[in-house]
Amino acid sequence: MRRLARDGGDPIVERRRARMVVPTFKEAAQKVHAETAGGWKNEKHAAQWLTSLETYAFPILGKRPVDQIAPADVLKVLSAIWLTKPETARRLRQRLRTVLDWARVAYGLSGGNPVDGVEKALPKQAERGEHFAAMPYAEVPEFLERLRRRPTLEISALALEFLIITACRTNEVLLAAWNEFDLAERTWTIPSSRMKAGEAHVVPLPLRAIELLEQAKAAGQDEVFVFPSSKRGKPLSNMVFLMMLRRMTL
Repeated sequence: MRRLARDGGDPIVERRRARMVVPTFKEAAQKVHAETAGGWKNEKHAAQWLTSLETYAFPILGKRPVDQIAPADVLKVLSAIWLTKPETARRLRQRLRTVLDWARVAYGLSGGNPVDGVEKALPKQAERGEHFAAMPYAEVPEFLERLRRRPTLEISALALEFLIITACRTNEVLLAAWNEFDLAERTWTIPSSRMKAGEAHVVPLPLRAIELLEQAKAAGQDEVFVFPSSKRGKPLSNMVFLMMLRRMTL
């Protein structure tokens, strides 16, 4: 039988572990980011994942070997933004956990993840905001009538009505491009890059939607976006619908 080390560990495992160079947190984070790059929906999210660690975690944990990171270190990182940037802090906590979970599996580290249980030492965050109230459905026909009385070629009004009758998300409508539409088949194919589920979605278009597209085309303001802003080559701002609703309901 192999003799066990004094602490009860397997001497062969201990020797292998001794030869393995444990990475710093920065090295581990960069490794995890590189290995998971193919699974990101878009480059923006991938960049945000690493940028948040670079901004908030690397200054404190970056040079520290992953096997030397304790719950107190994680607490120091999170407490700096836990109340001032709650959403960012929650995402950061998950990313810290992902990196340290990977390190424990990849390098056979013992013990639990130092992120686990840290929230018990953090103050309670304010309750998350509730969703905006929806317009009562009985008021929608009258609202649409008032919307249609606005100037015929007002792009923001056309876009808002198009949003309502297609029941699509705001950014799906604001970024709608002419090459996504088949007016003969009366369909709109939203590419996977703009869909939350990551799959292309075909939207059947009612006749009124076709009329709105024809009016937008008649405005002739842009060759790419269906509902462009006043700046050529740019879509409408995501604030345009909110501002219009305020003007029409106040």
